[in-house]
Amino acid sequence: MEKNATEFQMNGLGESSFAGQRRPAPEHEEPREPQLQSDPRLLALVVANDIIPRLLLAHRLDEMADDQSPAPQPAPPSPDDIAQLVEIVVAMDTDGAVAAVEARISRGESYEAALLDFVGGAARMLGEQWFDDERSFADVTIGLATLHRVVSVMRHRLRAPGCSRGLVLLLVGPGEQHTLAIHILGDLLVQAGWDADVRPVFEEAELVATVATEAVVMVGISMSTDCELEPVTRTVGRIRAASLNRDVTVLLGGATDLSDYAKKIGAHYFADARHALDWLDRRGTIAL
Repeated sequence: MEKNATEFQMNGLGESSFAGQRRPAPEHEEPREPQLQSDPRLLALVVANDIIPRLLLAHRLDEMADDQSPAPQPAPPSPDDIAQLVEIVVAMDTDGAVAAVEARISRGESYEAALLDFVGGAARMLGEQWFDDERSFADVTIGLATLHRVVSVMRHRLRAPGCSRGLVLLLVGPGEQHTLAIHILGDLLVQAGWDADVRPVFEEAELVATVATEAVVMVGISMSTDCELEPVTRTVGRIRAASLNRDVTVLLGGATDLSDYAKKIGAHYFADARHALDWLDRRGTIAL
């Protein structure tokens, strides 16, 4: 059966958004049962194509001296480069994967680009290979778990900021399970001089208590579908009412276009991560 390329356009991140889009099972095998509320192709593509770039709601890394032009960036990773990283992570070789990422950074690639293009590219390729029957569910699960470990190990590269620019809270929406993206984002925020509090579970009471007692600059929420808007609407309203910082910003990111919804609740939605970075850089403020 010929696969339509548009199947790889991510229009939402949750299970219900992909109704009717699961890979058809070959005639010689039984249909695969859903795993962990999404199949491996969707999980990998969500991480690489949508969550990471769309939820990178952080200050852009400043990698230039005050009076110098930015250093030229090396060419982005080629498909062969990414394929080699995929082989490494499927083999559970965390050290080898970290070495591959560090090698790119040592050649002048930014930390941000290494995560988005190289690590994210590996996650995307894993999903595509599963869709093409080149990888098993176990391969994809092992590969993504290794990528998680790579991100954790790479945290030693973070610069200790001399002075914090403020506190940013990052969390996933109600019912979300995949948190690699917000952990990557948290690392990049710290490197850029922010304090990042990454919360892999949506807990409304704890979130409201934090913004009421600390001057939070921004709350970033990963919204993969429009199926759980009611609790988010309620929470954003409570954030506005309780926030110690009168200028607190709420940013939504995700594959589903929530721009109209964001306007209704007094938040901002960015489909493009770098637009969000520019916005936060210019508009993130504290007013007590």
